[in-house]
Amino acid sequence: LQRLAPRSYQDLPVRVVDIDEASIATYGQWPWPRSRIAELVTGLTELGAAVIAFDVIFAEADRSSPVRLAETLDLGGRPDGEEIRAALSRLPDTDRILADALAAGPTVLGFAVLPTASPRLPAQKTGIAFGGTDPATLLPAFPSALSALPLLEDAASGTGSVSLSASDTGGVVRRIPMLFSDGKTVYPSLAIEALRVAQGASGLIVRTSTASGETASGRTAITDLKVGAFPVPTTANGELWVHYDIDRKERYVSAADILDPARRASLRSRIEGNIVFVGTSAAGLFDIRATPLGQLVPGVSIHAQATEQIITNDFLVRPDWADGLELIATFAGGFLLVLLLPFAGGLATGLLALLTAGSLTGGAIYLYMTRNLLIDPLYP
Repeated sequence: LQRLAPRSYQDLPVRVVDIDEASIATYGQWPWPRSRIAELVTGLTELGAAVIAFDVIFAEADRSSPVRLAETLDLGGRPDGEEIRAALSRLPDTDRILADALAAGPTVLGFAVLPTASPRLPAQKTGIAFGGTDPATLLPAFPSALSALPLLEDAASGTGSVSLSASDTGGVVRRIPMLFSDGKTVYPSLAIEALRVAQGASGLIVRTSTASGETASGRTAITDLKVGAFPVPTTANGELWVHYDIDRKERYVSAADILDPARRASLRSRIEGNIVFVGTSAAGLFDIRATPLGQLVPGVSIHAQATEQIITNDFLVRPDWADGLELIATFAGGFLLVLLLPFAGGLATGLLALLTAGSLTGGAIYLYMTRNLLIDPLYP
């Protein structure tokens, strides 16, 4: 369906600052020193970014920091070894440099949920209000997370998860979670947290099927959330069906251009007031994903596209009656064909089966094209 009619592109205030092959060639292999990441943050802050959200996890201390080198450098028993270590330890800590840069601008750091238990959970910087059942009890619980260093988390304006949906097991990213839970606390996705920080909102509002004005169904489910001025309909598990546009170069700005003072000033019109996601398309960094459009795209662009559709209120919705409709169509169509076969013969019944299949497929395409509804005709 999405290949038939991708989402229409609009030049929205959403950009991807891409650590691309050109950036790696110019500034060296990844991971970069945290002082260089700080330069990137400072450059984007000076250009007026509404928020800078990282689809990168700074989970460990910078190994290239002078402080770390003082602890780990093998000096081979040199007599002046202690003097060298003392000199290195007096140099600025690059993690501290990055923390200062993060604190000076509107920034969001990413974390990833993990299936294994550990005492480490991400910082919660988003207030959560809810109508109906507590969404923390409805979301699939994660036991731990891979998150940024506490020094960096404390400095950032927000934290959001970069993890994708566990439901997409075929290798194609069709939906992404908007909300996450450890069983007690609700955390936002990177896209939702970027929108919150960009608007200066303090929190989110989450509604469930037991909220006032909602129609109760067989099981309690999340129905939607609101971040600042933007409502977001979700699946029962708090996920968003991503309505894709094709991958376009207009979304991207090379990190190398931001880091180059000679080229940085010319980019103000593309950065000022924009929600900026920082990620990578470099092949060796293994963050390339498949979309329903048959394209391989950087993972960061999926968060950017989700943000675009929230801003434009352009959502794909699989209604709660879709499963029932598909089940009824399957049994009704099969029963009708079984009844007709002895009387109409194989040819007429076969033609009717083709007509029925064509009608179901055409109806699904019509509902997608006109109302953004996702109905699956394949099983019937």
